[in-house]
Amino acid sequence: MPLDLLIFVIQFSLGILVYGIFAWIFFLPRLNQLPRIRQLMILTAPHAFRYLGLYAFTQAGYNSQISQAWANSTAWGDFAAHVFAVISLISLKKGWSFAIPFVWLCHLAGSYAFVDSTLKMIQTNVPVHALNAGWFLPVFYVPVLVWTNIFAYKRLLSRP
Repeated sequence: MPLDLLIFVIQFSLGILVYGIFAWIFFLPRLNQLPRIRQLMILTAPHAFRYLGLYAFTQAGYNSQISQAWANSTAWGDFAAHVFAVISLISLKKGWSFAIPFVWLCHLAGSYAFVDSTLKMIQTNVPVHALNAGWFLPVFYVPVLVWTNIFAYKRLLSRP
């Protein structure tokens, strides 16, 4: 395994670990005290920033080492999750009847985008060092998204 990929995987894994510990100690005790709708709003809010995934287009556009297939998967998957997150937040706040289905769409689209982007990264051998500043998103921000998906599914599957 190339050194850059090894460091990338270690940083991502440590991000998952650290955010999990932070959630267990600081976040979940407070979150669990809130009404279900408010919990879903908080868990969906980080996904509203998934427009940041559009950076993948620039990475592939300026670096021929980066697969356009990976860039398309990452950018469009994240953008779809962003759109669903924004609709979810507004509809939850307004109490609209389609709010919960859009929360489901947000988290399902986000989970799919993560898995699809990861598989495309492996299949196309994206050199992670070529992500430049984009390296920050998967090792720092994506672990938050992974945990918020897990916590949201737990609440979506529980009785209101």
